[in-house]
Amino acid sequence: MQKILYVILFFAVVFILIYVFGQDYLPLQIRYGIEQQTVRGESMEPVLKDRQTISIDNKYYQTHEIKRNDIVTVVFSWREEPIVKFIRAVPGDTIILEEQEDGNFYIIINGKSILNSEEEPYSLTFAKSRMINLYAQEYKEKYNSKIPDNLYLVLGNQTSGTQDSTQFGLVERENIVGKVIGE
Repeated sequence: MQKILYVILFFAVVFILIYVFGQDYLPLQIRYGIEQQTVRGESMEPVLKDRQTISIDNKYYQTHEIKRNDIVTVVFSWREEPIVKFIRAVPGDTIILEEQEDGNFYIIINGKSILNSEEEPYSLTFAKSRMINLYAQEYKEKYNSKIPDNLYLVLGNQTSGTQDSTQFGLVERENIVGKVIGE
C-alpha cells in the first residue's frame, strides 16, 4: 500500500513540476496540438505537393481568427481524412460570380477576381460554378452579397476547382480544425 502511495506522490510531483516549470519541454503535439499530416492529391500544387508532410496546429484557431489566404485543414463527417485548402473568403466579404466571354465564371471577392498562388484567376465552368452561385444568389438577396458569419470559401490552388467549395459549398467554422504552419 505504501508503494502505491509513493508512485501516486511521484506522479503528482512530476505533474506539478511540468505544469509550473516544464511546459516548454513537452512535445509540440501536447503543448500546441501540432501534428504531422501527409498531403494527398495535387489540388494545392505548387504550394503543397502530393505526399508532402506538413505540420498542422490544431489549436491555432482557438486563439486566432481565421484569415483570408490561410492554409487550413477541413474535416467532414462523410470523409475519413481532413482536406487541406486555402481560405479565399471570410464572413463579411462580398461574393459574386462574373461570367466571362468564354462562358466561364470568375469568383469575385470584395470587387476583385481572386487569384491562386500563381496569380491566375479562378475560372470555373458553368457546372463547377453552380454550387458557389447558389450561395452568391442567396447572399445577394439576404445579405447584400456578403458572406454571413461562420461561413468560409475554401479552394484548392487549381483555378478550375477541386474538391473544395466548388463541390460542397461554403464551409462552416466548426469544420475548420487546423492551420498549416509548415513542413
